[in-house]
Amino acid sequence: MGGYDERELDVTKRPLTTFVTPLGRMQLTRLPQGATSSVAVYQAQMTWIFQEEIPESVGIFIDDGGIKGPRTLYNQEALPKSPSIRRFILHAVCQIWT
Repeated sequence: MGGYDERELDVTKRPLTTFVTPLGRMQLTRLPQGATSSVAVYQAQMTWIFQEEIPESVGIFIDDGGIKGPRTLYNQEALPKSPSIRRFILHAVCQIWT
């Protein structure tokens, strides 16, 4: 789902985040954590991105997202080409992006 660092600020809004450092003035280019409306902006963007999957497969809560998995864990079977990934994880992800 990315995160605050993945959400780019509009170029026209960046001057609002200007701060002074020993290196000179700097501006944020990404959604700042801790700003009053950052959580609301992030939640609105995630809700828009996953609108077709909510509530059947995905749930957005504040700045977290949960993906509903399958009803089985496939006996913890690993993927042949990626032994660190379990089959039920692949199954859950494929439900979202297929």
